[in-house]
Amino acid sequence: MGQNRRIIRRKKATLADVGTSDQQTIILSDKKEAYFLLAIRFVRTGGSGSNYQLRVRRNSGGTNGDIDEIYTGASTAVATATNDVADQPIPFDTDSEGKVYFKTGFDGGADNDYEYVIWFEKAAGS
Repeated sequence: MGQNRRIIRRKKATLADVGTSDQQTIILSDKKEAYFLLAIRFVRTGGSGSNYQLRVRRNSGGTNGDIDEIYTGASTAVATATNDVADQPIPFDTDSEGKVYFKTGFDGGADNDYEYVIWFEKAAGS
């Protein structure tokens, strides 16, 4: 009998001097595939923004809150770290090149520094 092996991907980065329109491209594959978003950990380590609102999207453009938004965090004061684990994994498809896009949504400054870790799981059969 075959084993079902979970494929978990961890994406991690440390960034500096980030502004209000920051967007990070996260490469999960080289083609469109199905995944689950499992968890996000985020810590702002410096800068002049007062709040942030994390978003993960299936495309690099679009409007906040549209159908291509996979995850939207609450507006959070920068002194508060985010450690958000989904009650249930959030299913989504990547874009045609296997990418998703992470936005920090700082409300001010071009000098914000942060670290993040995002956990994804590849969907079976994808």
